[in-house]
Amino acid sequence: MSRVSTPNTILVFLLTNLLFDCSQGLRTAAAFIVGALLSASAGWYGMRVATDGNVRTTVACAESDLNAGLTVAFTTGACMGFTVVSLGLAGVSLTFLVMGYDYADANAMQVLAGFGFGASSIALFARVAGGIYTKAADVGADLVGKVEAGIDEDDPHNPAVIADNVGDNVGDVAGMGADLFESYVGSIIAAATLASNDAERALPFFLAAAGIICSMIGYFAVSTSESGNGWNTNLGALMWALEKGMYTAGVLFVAAAAALCGAIGKQWDNFACIVIGLVAGALIGKVTEYCKFVNACLRSLLFVPTPSQQSCGTAVVKLCILFLFLSLPHLFMHLTFLSRFRFFPQSPRSTSSL
Repeated sequence: MSRVSTPNTILVFLLTNLLFDCSQGLRTAAAFIVGALLSASAGWYGMRVATDGNVRTTVACAESDLNAGLTVAFTTGACMGFTVVSLGLAGVSLTFLVMGYDYADANAMQVLAGFGFGASSIALFARVAGGIYTKAADVGADLVGKVEAGIDEDDPHNPAVIADNVGDNVGDVAGMGADLFESYVGSIIAAATLASNDAERALPFFLAAAGIICSMIGYFAVSTSESGNGWNTNLGALMWALEKGMYTAGVLFVAAAAALCGAIGKQWDNFACIVIGLVAGALIGKVTEYCKFVNACLRSLLFVPTPSQQSCGTAVVKLCILFLFLSLPHLFMHLTFLSRFRFFPQSPRSTSSL
């Protein structure tokens, strides 16, 4: 009788249990692997697109106007954004359908938790590893360039610049893509887990699909008429160019959410919470942007060596003034949750719609 190798035996055992027995442990493990692979793919594709987009944005600004450069840069970011949400929605939907086939809904949601945990693991590794690599390369570039050679940090004569740029790409692009993927699928899985019936369980998936379509429409609203005169460029006009697309997608999403909530079980409590969460998210973004501007201005005015030398108490008081502005986004966040419990105390699961 022929002898069968140990790896082949293990592989046949795993495939047999996965395809026929389909125990919950193996389903969760398979979902974990799928989530990890999709999260890593989102980060890898983001790095590829960002590397090509940086070069083409520079060429577009040099050969044409600022609007051409903005179009290339925003298209590059949109490619990564749509890749993240498409992989996330497709992955979590197919995992729910395939791994949850002929399975109880509660057990199927536990399998989806494995998908989210796989995405979280890759996001953690990409963020931590990318951050450590970025900081190490940044410090190395400073030491070699500025201290030893007396050249700028980003001088092309400094070989450490290559490592610094690679670290920025890994931490800020790949880590961000994997992190956004994890947050996106995590919100869908959390909302579906809190659902009490099939209509509420299906709503997060349909809302995510509607959000992708609305974002595609809002993408075409981004443009600017600025000519681009170096540092004299009106940055406020550029920010408004981006916000036009965001507000357009937001208004369209409210209409789509109303239609979906009305069609799927008349879930008007969830729709109201969706609107509250959407408005709160926009307000938190604007308040945070304003606080960062005020914080930068106050830091340049208050944090000078003279006050600290005069009195440590004065420096502490001025530091508290700066942190006071950071409390406004937290205030909006708390008001959002309080408004949900104030107006909809009878629907505890509608919190996930925020």
